Amino acid sequence: MNTDSKEWLENAIDKKWIKIFNYDMFREIEHVSTTMLKDVKKAQEKCGKKVILEYLKDDVYEIEDNYYTNFVREVQNLIKLNDSENIIKFLGISKDPSQKFYCIVFQCAYGEDLRMYLQKNSAKLSWPARVKIAKEVINGMRDVHRENIVHCNLNPKNILIYNDRPVIKGFDTSISLDGPSRFLETREE
Repeated sequence: MNTDSKEWLENAIDKKWIKIFNYDMFREIEHVSTTMLKDVKKAQEKCGKKVILEYLKDDVYEIEDNYYTNFVREVQNLIKLNDSENIIKFLGISKDPSQKFYCIVFQCAYGEDLRMYLQKNSAKLSWPARVKIAKEVINGMRDVHRENIVHCNLNPKNILIYNDRPVIKGFDTSISLDGPSRFLETREE
């Protein structure tokens, strides 16, 4: 059994590379959406801050190694991208006691996806505003590619308009061209 990913995650938690949220601190947990690979919920921390909880589906990853490989790949890619203004902010992870695996905790970037935003605002959206959106998506993807990451699923549903700025999400299928070994080497330095 390949346990490299699980060991990396445990090590990252021990060394505090990743913030771990106590699941009991979340309240008002509500279902947002479901896809083939994940369930998404919104919640509120006790302090009032809203977050998004993303769970990879247990039934998709019946083999534990597959789950940890995919989960750790997404977490590593999100950590690399956390300084980008146009990428959804990774806050940490948590473990719902009723679930088999961890979930990812994201900033709560409420907003319409790009498709809905453009359909709703097309008539009143100026060309300079449209160009600004395009440039910011390009800036986000530039940051993704600078980290040698391939998004693999960039589409209007994975771009939210949040605080009048496009934010790219949907990194569950992203891959790093550097592979996991380079990530481990740079974290050890």
